Amino acid sequence: MKDFKTLGSIIFDGNKKRALGMQVEAAMVLEYFKELVGGIFPIELVRQLKPVSVSDKILRVKSSNSQLLAELRFQEKNLIESINDKFGTDYINKIQFILG
Repeated sequence: MKDFKTLGSIIFDGNKKRALGMQVEAAMVLEYFKELVGGIFPIELVRQLKPVSVSDKILRVKSSNSQLLAELRFQEKNLIESINDKFGTDYINKIQFILG
């Protein structure tokens, strides 16, 4: 006799898979951000950046270098466009720069 799954368990399993896919995609965005910045700034400066997270269409980036963060703010629009071109329209709509 076949074991049947409840509708609730099927929905729960699907949501878990979708959440995992979103986490993987967010990790890919964080890596791609490092690549983008690596094409703009010397590696010594890129090492001072730490892409932290992606949630609610906001990419959070942390650095202790305030001048680097200020320069990235000028590049924000281009960075967002590049990320959205690679991962889909409106994947990111803001980059939050955190000094720390």
